[in-house]
Amino acid sequence: MTPRRPSPDTDPVGAGFKPAPPHGRPAHDTAAPSAPCGRPPLTAQPDPPPEPQPYRVDLPLPPTDNHCHTNARNPVTGQPIRRATDDYLTWIRQASILVRHARRGPMDTAHWWHVEIYLFLPARRGDAQNYIKPLLDILSGAVVINGRIQHTDTGLWDDDRRVASLNLRLHAVGCQPNEAHAIIQATTVAAPPVITRPATTKPPAIRGRR
Repeated sequence: MTPRRPSPDTDPVGAGFKPAPPHGRPAHDTAAPSAPCGRPPLTAQPDPPPEPQPYRVDLPLPPTDNHCHTNARNPVTGQPIRRATDDYLTWIRQASILVRHARRGPMDTAHWWHVEIYLFLPARRGDAQNYIKPLLDILSGAVVINGRIQHTDTGLWDDDRRVASLNLRLHAVGCQPNEAHAIIQATTVAAPPVITRPATTKPPAIRGRR
C-alpha cells in the first residue's frame, strides 16, 4: 500500500519548505552574483562597427564645377546669387539614385576612405580636376544648391572630409559624348597621421632707437 503524502494544509512544515543542502553547506542564492571585492559588475562592451565593403559606382559625367552654378538675381531682394543650372540638377537626381543603390548598408560615419576616380571624357576641355568637387559632393550626400548646402541620406559617407587619399585618372579621352562617365572605387584605409605644429614663441619686440 502506497503511503499517503501529507497535503500542504496538514503538513506543519508547509509546501514552501526548502530542505537544507547536504554536508551543512548553505543553499545557493538564485540572485545575480555580486562582483568580488566591491568592483562594479562587468558589462558587455558594444561591438565595433563592421568594416564596410569596397564601393564601386558608375556615374554619368557631371558638369564641371564651373558649370554647376550660374549668376542670377534674387527675385525678392535683387541681390546677386549663385543658381544651380538645370544640367547640374538633372545630374544630381540621376547620380543620387545610382549612389544609393551602390551602397550596401547605412551611411558610413566611422571610417577613412581611399577614392579612385576614373574619367572617360569625350574631349579634353578644361581642367580634369573640375569634375572632382561634384563627384565628392554627391558621394557625401551634401550638394550645394542655390548657395545652400542640402544634406541627403543617399551618400556613401557623411562627410567628404573622410576621404584620406584621392587618385584621379583619365582612363580615356575622346570617347563618344554618350559614353562619357566616371567610375568611382572606394576602399577603407587607416586613419591619416595627425600632424601637430610645434608651439611657437613670440619673438621679443625690438625697440627703436631714441
